[in-house]
Amino acid sequence: MKKLLLALIVSAPVMATTFADDYRQQPDLSSKQALMLAEIVKAFGYSCNSINSASRSAWSNGKYKLICNNWNYVYTIEDKGGRAVVTVE
Repeated sequence: MKKLLLALIVSAPVMATTFADDYRQQPDLSSKQALMLAEIVKAFGYSCNSINSASRSAWSNGKYKLICNNWNYVYTIEDKGGRAVVTVE
């Protein structure tokens, strides 16, 4: 019984770290990916002259966040049914 308790105590931090890693924010995108997102935003008629941040949503596949023009504009780019949809926050 003591060995089981010891095994649970030792493995609990490892399991918690693995679980937390699955739900944490994905790292920033590469500059090439960020430029591609900016082109999509511009194709929808919005302004994005400079890119401040580009990230992938940790909770949803095919959803991205792009921040442009000195943190003034925040866009969400989402794949809905195979088509890009851009919304302004």
